[in-house]
Amino acid sequence: MAYRRHNIQWLGVYRDDTNAYVGGSDIQVSGSQGYNSYLGFNSSAILKDLETSKVRPRIHLGFNVTNAATFDLGMHKETSDKKTSGLPYYAWTGRSFVPNTGEAIYDVTDFPISMAGYRSVQTAIKGGFHGFVLYGPRDSGNYGAARSAYIEIEGNWSLPPTKPELEFPVGGETLSGSTIFRTGPSTDPEGAAVTYQFSLKDGKTTHYFQRQSSRTLAVDLSKYTETSTAVVGVRAYDGESYSAWDYSNVFTLRYNIPPTQPTLLEPLGGISRDRTNTIRFEWNHNDQDQQSLFRFRWRLQGTTSWNTLQVVTTQELYAVPANTFPYGNIEWQVQTEDQGGLASPWSSTGLFLAAEKSDAPTILSPAPGAIIPSEELTVSWSSSGQVEYEVEVADGAGVFWQVSRSSGNKAVSVANPLQNNTAYIVKVRVRDSGGLWSDWATVSVATSFVPPPQPELAVTVEKEAAALFLEINNPLPGVDEPDVLYNELYRREPNGQWLLIATNLEPNAGFMDYTPAGETIYEYYVHAVGDNGTTMDSIPVIGSITLEHVRIQLTSDPTFYVDLIFNIGSSPKKAFSYGIESTKTQFAGRRRLVTEFGELSTQDISAEYTVKTSDMMKLIELLQQRETLLYRDRRGRKIYVTAENLQIGDRKSDYHSVSIPMSEVDYIEGLRR
Repeated sequence: MAYRRHNIQWLGVYRDDTNAYVGGSDIQVSGSQGYNSYLGFNSSAILKDLETSKVRPRIHLGFNVTNAATFDLGMHKETSDKKTSGLPYYAWTGRSFVPNTGEAIYDVTDFPISMAGYRSVQTAIKGGFHGFVLYGPRDSGNYGAARSAYIEIEGNWSLPPTKPELEFPVGGETLSGSTIFRTGPSTDPEGAAVTYQFSLKDGKTTHYFQRQSSRTLAVDLSKYTETSTAVVGVRAYDGESYSAWDYSNVFTLRYNIPPTQPTLLEPLGGISRDRTNTIRFEWNHNDQDQQSLFRFRWRLQGTTSWNTLQVVTTQELYAVPANTFPYGNIEWQVQTEDQGGLASPWSSTGLFLAAEKSDAPTILSPAPGAIIPSEELTVSWSSSGQVEYEVEVADGAGVFWQVSRSSGNKAVSVANPLQNNTAYIVKVRVRDSGGLWSDWATVSVATSFVPPPQPELAVTVEKEAAALFLEINNPLPGVDEPDVLYNELYRREPNGQWLLIATNLEPNAGFMDYTPAGETIYEYYVHAVGDNGTTMDSIPVIGSITLEHVRIQLTSDPTFYVDLIFNIGSSPKKAFSYGIESTKTQFAGRRRLVTEFGELSTQDISAEYTVKTSDMMKLIELLQQRETLLYRDRRGRKIYVTAENLQIGDRKSDYHSVSIPMSEVDYIEGLRR
């Protein structure tokens, strides 16, 4: 590091007891007179040194103490000795010194000027402060004096040495074994001693050698990677700064080490490739030096003779022309050479099936241009050797329905209902044992059908049953409208998924839904199915119920239920608990346990209830069914549970107290189409 000294430019000594300035060259502090000494410096020169240092500078304040005391330190914004007009503005740094007599120097770099909003002396100087104030309160027992104040900046302002010129290698050489790198001299503008650092790049890695005073470096190149793109660099160092690098052109490191066995990439594993098209082969040449050529050979599995060719290229791939391979399993290998002409071993053997595309199927139904009079569509086709098929039905927005199956079946029904007055494209392709898909067979069709009249749905609350009665009205069909074969009923909570809750309902039938949760609004709609395979949906309607007590009922027969009343005349004792599957594990090197969560979650209900004496046998019979129960309560809870235990308490009047622990179980609501 270097040091730059800035001596005091002017001194102003203020005396507090007389509100006047005194002359002289001595710094005076405190005492019974209350001395304050203002130290003036060339702040512009100081700031320049601070901002041009190549490292973070340090600021030191020094002075020669002639009378020891406590010195408070502040900063001021004056540019000269005021001599009159009272005490100038200053800001305390929050620091004080208690030096002994003699030379004193302090690092003030990080002293804050908090009351002025500056976090360090450097930022304060940049913000308009020009010098320091040494002062103290009026105290006859604390008089300090000093001389020869200065500021010293510690930093680095040196210029780097000149760039040396590499003399060997310069590029184009082929080197191996022990070699000496050599560079021309470098000089330092300040006259400092210079050392040199060499580097060697062998392919993708750059190696740096230790600095040395010598301009030559002996290197054993056999320790480094063989490459045809090696580069040597050199730079100089003066103890503080580096020069720019000087680099050679590329040269070759050669140790007579051949490439290792190539790695085959594709085609592999018996995968099928179309022999009537170009087949692309890819591999990795395993050497630091680039590939110069490859040899490619292949044969039909089970034969002994190879078909071999050689191509001069750096590309690690080869495109074999169409119809080169016969039908069957083909074995292939690759051998590569590096830029020095050294050859790798032959690769392992890759295997693929040279096949031909399957024959395209013929779509039998629907016929091209057919008008489909229904929402339903079955696609059938004829094909040869089929082991897998794929069917797509597309409308104007894209693929409407798709299926792919490993099967010899040649007909499939489209699962999604077709839309009326819509054009569709039906596509079928197949794959035989050769593993290659055929071309698509395609037909265009359109739909045109008359759906049944729109059904209507009405909801009625059945309070005693805690259920909703859904009444379906199927209007009489008009001219050309089909009769309704049956109805399907769907339900959902707001913004939920529609759930099929009843099917094969006769026209104008009714359905009682015994399973809604309390205080929850549900939507319902009816889906009418006509005798021509078309459908029509009703406008959705809403309904909700309120439960007075807890109701548990059989899932197989929801009309078989019992109402449970929380204990009459006392505070209800009830609890709902929830748990998540987890495992805690202790690992070496970790201070705390690690929790791993599973998919299972549990919910348990524990409560004491009151049951009418007349319902006790019914409750026992309910549990004896040994099946899943539906729990619903006035809070809107709806849980599928099982109960294995029943504890019966004392009888009070016409009621018994009971306790039934229940556990939530997995249960899938609704019907499957």
